[in-house]
Amino acid sequence: TMRAFNACRYHLIVACCAWAAAAASPLARVALDPPFRASSAVQVRASAWVALPAECAQQDATVSVVGTAQYGTQVVQVLDEKLDVSPGSGTVKSWPLLPAFASMAPADNITITFTFNAASCDPVEVSFDYQLVKTGVNATLLIDGAFIDLLHWDEGEALMYNDGLRQMTQQDWDDQIRYMSVAGIRTAVLQAGFLDYDYVKQTNQTCDYYLGQALYPSQAYPTQYPNFTDKADKLEAILNACDHYGVRILVGVGLFAWFDMRSESLCWHQKVFDELYTKYGLHMSIIGWYVSEEMFGSFLYNTPQFWYPMAVESMVKFFDTFSAQVHAKNPLHFVAFACNSQDFGNWLFDWERVLKHVDLLLPFGFARDSSFDTLAKVEEACEVTGTRLWVDMELFQYPIGPDGLVPKPVADVINEITDLYPSVQNVVGYEFTGLMDSPYSRLHLGGEAAAQMYTDYLDYYAQQLQG
Repeated sequence: TMRAFNACRYHLIVACCAWAAAAASPLARVALDPPFRASSAVQVRASAWVALPAECAQQDATVSVVGTAQYGTQVVQVLDEKLDVSPGSGTVKSWPLLPAFASMAPADNITITFTFNAASCDPVEVSFDYQLVKTGVNATLLIDGAFIDLLHWDEGEALMYNDGLRQMTQQDWDDQIRYMSVAGIRTAVLQAGFLDYDYVKQTNQTCDYYLGQALYPSQAYPTQYPNFTDKADKLEAILNACDHYGVRILVGVGLFAWFDMRSESLCWHQKVFDELYTKYGLHMSIIGWYVSEEMFGSFLYNTPQFWYPMAVESMVKFFDTFSAQVHAKNPLHFVAFACNSQDFGNWLFDWERVLKHVDLLLPFGFARDSSFDTLAKVEEACEVTGTRLWVDMELFQYPIGPDGLVPKPVADVINEITDLYPSVQNVVGYEFTGLMDSPYSRLHLGGEAAAQMYTDYLDYYAQQLQG
């Protein structure tokens, strides 16, 4: 734990999950939940991971944590807490921000500053940019985040944009993240770092025998996807851009094989996560890690070609082990997972067993569920387990036609958020890549339809900020 602190101790960062330290100062990392934007109806929480270096304190010390929020000339205190910390070890604590914070809504570009003070130590500050909206419900009624793809795994679905993704440069990825940020879509979920077409029960892959292709320069599994025209590290470019433009990101750890949570998959994910964290883990924009495999709400019971008897037990062990590995590196990082919402309500007991070990659930498919009561059941399970719940909202028209994934009209997207997800704090669209793109994009991912969706949503976003 102290190695992670010491690696960052001389940085003063303005970001979502920021490190801050100076010589003889507390070492502090802070995360906000929700990470970038919230409705004033939602209780925003701050979590801190704090340690004291030996030269700062020779004995147990109390660290005071004071938070202020500033919007224009308005300044309010949002936190005033104390934290007992022992030298040489890290302490993690989470607090709700004071009610005065919610009273600032609506406000764009609030600066939240946390100051850490300990006797015999110099104070240190960590700052964030934040948005508050006033909607009267938990939802912001905006697209809060979106999935991105280095390359979509299905050529048919990505008919309108995979060719463009193969030509992407580091500068193109910088532009994509900037376009997201300009539209207020400031949480990204990277779908996967490997391309693989296998499914559970239909694969003979093991942790040591993996046939997928890496989409970043991996040494753990060095077979690279061969058809990128630019061989530069695009994941590094994405993370640099997220750091620069204030976009928070969940980095995809996958894909081993769809729906496969068995022991060989767990071993593979542990190996890949170790590599990803070593190569990229100190990027300030990273708020967690997304397990790419997905799962049916029925744990595959209704899909016999994929079903295996120990699916639930495998998932419990997978997330118990993998989450412990992630939190040992950084206790503030989320472990996130997406599942199909259909049939979820019939398996609540089993989902609660799994979700005890998952920090963030992103269920999808609600607009395809004619019963429209599934979300309440997902919320019930997450309430029991303490799991954060965001919605993975499909931005594409369904059913999927011969042109693959084609964006919905923005009006349909907003109506879906308003009608189906008013109780959900964050809505994450699937996906920005190829379904939304600036008209000024070099490669025009997704063509005119994606450019139109981006432009229309940008107009809607501007109107919402103006109240």
